[in-house]
Amino acid sequence: MTSNINFYKKEPDILVVCGIVVKNSKNGKYLLVQEAKPQCYGKWNFPAGWLDPGENIVEAAKREVKEETGIEINKLDGFIGIFQDIKKVKKKTVIKFAFAAHTDKQTMKFPDDKLLDVQWFSFREVKNKDLRTKDILLIIEKFEKAKIYPLDLFNFKII
Repeated sequence: MTSNINFYKKEPDILVVCGIVVKNSKNGKYLLVQEAKPQCYGKWNFPAGWLDPGENIVEAAKREVKEETGIEINKLDGFIGIFQDIKKVKKKTVIKFAFAAHTDKQTMKFPDDKLLDVQWFSFREVKNKDLRTKDILLIIEKFEKAKIYPLDLFNFKII
């Protein structure tokens, strides 16, 4: 007798998020997305999302920017850092990889079923936004102060 139950389908206890802090080359503003998910409705974040199986962290970060804003990132400036968030309610650990990139693109398009808005903000404006997690301001501040690391920290070819 065979079973249709897949015991490996449970959500993992450790989740990986990849994202890019995107800075506009022309005006120095940062790209933020406003969340539409019930658990973080109306909160602002930089473009980021879950790492898909078989995907490397750079591909995931670039994919998320494209999916959430319509902006294609071809070249990263560097790596901002790894950040941890522990979700006590769901007993999950979230590991966030944050990268930095510049773009001169101004026009954005976003999926209105997942996001409420996408906008450019100065660093001063970001400080006054209702951010999704506490580390977002710290991450953007590291980019603002040019505290980024070279991409060769990783042992795979950066595409």
